Amino acid sequence: MGILRFYQIGLVVNIGEPLQILSNDKFVSANHRVLANWVGLRMSVTCFFNGCFVHPKIYGPIKDLISEENPPLYKEFIVTNYSVKFMSKPLGTSALDLFKL
Repeated sequence: MGILRFYQIGLVVNIGEPLQILSNDKFVSANHRVLANWVGLRMSVTCFFNGCFVHPKIYGPIKDLISEENPPLYKEFIVTNYSVKFMSKPLGTSALDLFKL
């Protein structure tokens, strides 16, 4: 007889600050923090998707989400500029304030 094992699996998706800017605060990014009690094997896999390696494209709040009642909250940016500002900020702080109008 084999050993019966049960695995608990969880999936967490951190949408990040660029999606918060694109959605004009409709989706809010989470503060990234990890607190885990040792209960066995734990594996984390990170995937970063960005446009740093494509021709410059301007990002900002999606035009369909902007109106007089819901004005843009963030200025437009190029991904490369966002990445430079994001990497230069202190660890654990938000880059959103750098792009607020």
